[in-house]
Amino acid sequence: MTADAPLNAETVNELRDILEEGLDELFEEYLADTPSQLQQMRAAAEDDDAAALTSVAHTLKGSSGNLGVAVVYELCRQLEERARAADIGDAAERVAAIEEAFTVARSAIQAEMNG
Repeated sequence: MTADAPLNAETVNELRDILEEGLDELFEEYLADTPSQLQQMRAAAEDDDAAALTSVAHTLKGSSGNLGVAVVYELCRQLEERARAADIGDAAERVAAIEEAFTVARSAIQAEMNG
C-alpha cells in the first residue's frame, strides 16, 4: 500500500474480519454523511469560521480514521490542526483537496463493498 492509497487495506481487512457485512453498513453511512460534512466545511471556510472548521474536520477525521479512509483522514487532520491555530487562510484549498480525496475514496469504498 502506498501512502496515498485512498483506503488503508490493513484497517479495512481487520474491520471486515470483525464486522463482516456490518462494514458495508458503516461504509454506506459514511458515504451518506460525508457530503453534508464537506458542505459544512465549505461554508465554514467561506465564513472564515475556524471553530466550525475545527469541529467538522475533527468529526470527519474520526470517521475516516475509523474506517481506514487514509487520505481523507490525513487531510482532515491537517485542516483541524491549522484551524485550531486559527491559520485558515488556505482553508478553501484544503477543503477542495478533502473533497477530491473523498471522491477517490468513494470509488474505492464502492469497489470494496462490491468486491
